[in-house]
Formats: sequence, C-alpha cells, structure tokens
Amino acid sequence: MALAAAGKVRIAYVVASFLDARSGGTASARSANALRASVEAGKFAEFQASVLASGGVEDPLRVADGVEGLRGAEFDRAVREGSCREWVASAEKVFEESGVGGTPTVLLDGQQVGVGGALYDHDAFARVLRDAGV
Repeated sequence: MALAAAGKVRIAYVVASFLDARSGGTASARSANALRASVEAGKFAEFQASVLASGGVEDPLRVADGVEGLRGAEFDRAVREGSCREWVASAEKVFEESGVGGTPTVLLDGQQVGVGGALYDHDAFARVLRDAGV
C-alpha cells in the first residue's frame, strides 16, 4: 500500500465470485456483494482484509462486525437483500474475461508476478516487486 500511496503502483481490484460455481454455494457472491457495499461505507480495504482472513465462508455481516464503523442500516440492508447482485454478476464477467484463473493474482504491466506464498508475505512480495523494477 505504501507504493500505491507514493504513486509508484496502481492497485485495481477485480472482485470475483467464481468459487460458487465450483462449490455449488453462494458464499462467494454474498461476500462480493458485501465487498461492494463496503465501498459505499468507505471501508473496502478493511473489510476486504477481514473477508480474506475469514476464508470468505463466514456470514459477511459477522465478518463486518470486526471492521470498526462498517455496520449500519444501509450496509446491513445491502448485504441482507443482495442489492449489489447485478454489480457482482458484472464483476464476475470481467474476471472471467480477464483470463485469470484464481485469486489473488498480481499483474505487473500485464504479466503475472509473485505466485504462491510471495503473495501472502509482505517481505517476499516486496522482493518480487523490487526484482521486477518497482
């Protein structure tokens, strides 16, 4: 995030719900819906970190309990009613058309970098970026 704040990299998130097709469930779409609702509440980064830490299988409202200032009538209603479902479907289509097979994926100038554990370890990922010239 420090590199993004310094203007050295641009972070673009593509929220995907592809796990539902593989599992036959709806947890992925519910989490994606809640992620979109968290944008409106100004808490995307915090909520996204909590969703990933939870494995994305918990009730999004329960995960949101751990994000200070996120829960409220508007967010809760959006999550319960799935009011961002059209956005979720559109985001999934963008993800599928991207050719990326899973998350997280990091592209640098269109090329995938940092696979495996390097995406989950701050120091290892910093080395990947340095090695790529960032």
